[in-house]
Amino acid sequence: VVGEHIRFGLGSVKNVGVGLIEKLVSERKSGGKFLGFHDFCQRMSSYDLNKRVLENLIRCGAFDSLGLKRKALLSVYESVLDSAAADQKRNLEGQMDLFGGTETRTTVARLPEVEEFSKRELLAMERETCGLYLSGHPMEELRPLSAKVGAIAIGKLIEACETGSDPALQDGKYVTLTGIVSSLKLKTTKKGSNMAYVTIEDTSGSLELLVFERALSQGAAYLQADQPVIVYGRISAREEEEPKLMTEEVYPLNDNYASRYREIRRSASRTWQSRGQEPPAPPRPAPRTDAQPAPAAGGKTLWVKMSSLNDARMDYVKQAFQQNPGGDKAILYVLDRKQKMQWQGGVNAPDAMNALTGLIGAKNVAIR
Repeated sequence: VVGEHIRFGLGSVKNVGVGLIEKLVSERKSGGKFLGFHDFCQRMSSYDLNKRVLENLIRCGAFDSLGLKRKALLSVYESVLDSAAADQKRNLEGQMDLFGGTETRTTVARLPEVEEFSKRELLAMERETCGLYLSGHPMEELRPLSAKVGAIAIGKLIEACETGSDPALQDGKYVTLTGIVSSLKLKTTKKGSNMAYVTIEDTSGSLELLVFERALSQGAAYLQADQPVIVYGRISAREEEEPKLMTEEVYPLNDNYASRYREIRRSASRTWQSRGQEPPAPPRPAPRTDAQPAPAAGGKTLWVKMSSLNDARMDYVKQAFQQNPGGDKAILYVLDRKQKMQWQGGVNAPDAMNALTGLIGAKNVAIR
């Protein structure tokens, strides 16, 4: 870091070799600073500068200091390099002027007037060519959404796990995080189920997520490289290991989901027990409405099995019941309490079962 700037070695740019860098430095020492993009291509064409290297130099932002747009450069770099190579060939054939080639036949391509790539696209280019973001971080512009969902900074979580400074951020506690997906690796477990190792990062750090089959089936569409996500799960912080998140829910981080996610969390806190407290007594039968019909005599019964009332998906179970009204019963069986709880309204058992199967697994839902 130099002042407000970062020095980043060109050797770390994809496809840029040490040999070319040495030639670049030598040319700059002997011929002075490069005066612009065309001057760079003209002078470096004799050193076997190829299109793939030039493209990556543009994409990583190596020419940003010239005040040129990457989109404009990417639209002309091939023709500019071809023209420079043609001039080099004519030079070798003795067709340049006799005074050292101060005037050439080069036609300087005009850069098109185009709108630059979005900030997110520019950062993705840097990540692709350099392995990291250089001119910023995609999560910077998403800070308001992260705050809206109540996300904890990854760096804060890691520090709390290391120091024990925050009881709410220790092993076994549930948290919401937001970040950019930086890597994803799929794996098949010994039982034949699918899972994924995912790394997300925000401006403060990065964290590994363990995403098992249930959460993976729910959120796989959102776990794409360079995409911002909301994740909810349980902290796993064992001694001598980096903290991880046992992920239970995944959503895209955007305005729509940020608003819905926050409301779901508020609804869950009102409807079900607060974590660590006794669950509320079963609710009294509510007045029947068209949206919440009474179970019909002789109807089907939907059985839903959950490990605990603390399960983060409990509010989605309630939503599935509410959004699929009908004349069937719904009974929730809570394993850790060995307790049956009947939903105080009628449901459409087949529709509710379809809604819940992908979320909690087919083995936890049945109609009898």
